[in-house]
Amino acid sequence: MLSLAIDTSTGISVALVASTGVIHELSLDSHGVQGEKTTALIGELLNESGHNISEVTDLVVGVGPGPFTGLRVGIATAQAFAFARHLPTVGICSLDAIGLSYDSSCIVVTDARRKEVYWARYERGRREGPAVATPDSLVSTYPDAFFIGPAV
Repeated sequence: MLSLAIDTSTGISVALVASTGVIHELSLDSHGVQGEKTTALIGELLNESGHNISEVTDLVVGVGPGPFTGLRVGIATAQAFAFARHLPTVGICSLDAIGLSYDSSCIVVTDARRKEVYWARYERGRREGPAVATPDSLVSTYPDAFFIGPAV
C-alpha cells in the first residue's frame, strides 16, 4: 500500500506514505502558486523517491481549514488523480496532519490571514477545534500551551 498525501492549505505539501511511515515528502511554503506547482511537486516527489505513479494505491488530501483557493487546488488534484486511476480518496483536517504526529499536548496554528490563525488543540487526539482566533486571544486562553505549526 502506497498513499499519496496532498495538502495545499498552507503552501503545498506532498508525501508518499507506506504502512511503515513516510517514505518521502516535499513542500513549498509559497502561497498562491498551488495551481502552477502542485502537480509538478507530485512528479518531483515520485522521481526523488524512486516510485512510479502506478504504485499509488490511495490518496489522502487535506481539506483545511485554509484559504479556499489553495485548498480547492489540492482537493481537485486529488479528485482528478483518484478518478483517473479509480483510487479511494480520504479527506482529513489539515491541522490533524500536524497535531496527531506529536506525542505531547500541543496547539497547531496555521495562518488564516487578516491577523488571525486557524487552530486546534491536541492531547492524544483532537480536543478542540478547528477554529479561528487572533494569536493574542489564543495565547491568553492557553498561556502554557506548546504551539506548533507554520504560523508559530
